[in-house]
Amino acid sequence: MVDPKLTKQEKARQLRYKKPLVKDICLDLIQEFLWDAQSECTNAQYYFDSEDDTLLNALDGDEEEEQEFKMMFADLEAECEQMQNDLEQEYVPECFDEFFAATYSHSMGLMMGYDTYEQDYYGLNSWETEAGTSEARNRMMRMTKKELLDVAKYCIKIFVAYEGLRSRYESLKAALDIIRDVNTAQLQVAQRINELYDQAEKDGFYGWKDAAGEYKALLSQIPQIEWLK
Repeated sequence: MVDPKLTKQEKARQLRYKKPLVKDICLDLIQEFLWDAQSECTNAQYYFDSEDDTLLNALDGDEEEEQEFKMMFADLEAECEQMQNDLEQEYVPECFDEFFAATYSHSMGLMMGYDTYEQDYYGLNSWETEAGTSEARNRMMRMTKKELLDVAKYCIKIFVAYEGLRSRYESLKAALDIIRDVNTAQLQVAQRINELYDQAEKDGFYGWKDAAGEYKALLSQIPQIEWLK
């Protein structure tokens, strides 16, 4: 029981467990992910359009694979937008966050609790987490069996859809990051070669000069196929 002599701030802190949620499985996080994923997919399309043959070169000139890669981003963006619309227009259990708090295990991540004084969520310690899970379970058990089964069906359906989109997004983003890094590295090498060429030209391309030596070393590292492009 909370000591009545405590300040409002202290009482709110001690009662955070009364409104628990799992940090990585809550509606706010899912909706935030959907917006971010759509934005990243849009940025990827701009990147492909502005960087000309960057993607094609990274895929060894395979135009069919290039189009397929672009379509993956377009499809993912459309599916994220569709899920966002579904969450706004279709039935979503009001107790979505509470359902996963009631079925909580440590493998699900950090349990959070709402602080009514600070008006924000904060991480719970082990005792508070256990108490929060118990609170959520007690409220869920007030439902009829049918209501509970319906809630479980919709909550799991939403979570599975979210996990599928998140997994695809992370894979595509990782691939895009690699392509961006490779392109950046290539541009940096090209710029450095140009700088060294100018300096080496002034030095008469003497091999013992620093600029000429580095210039020749960088040229030797460029794959032969690049000279044919």
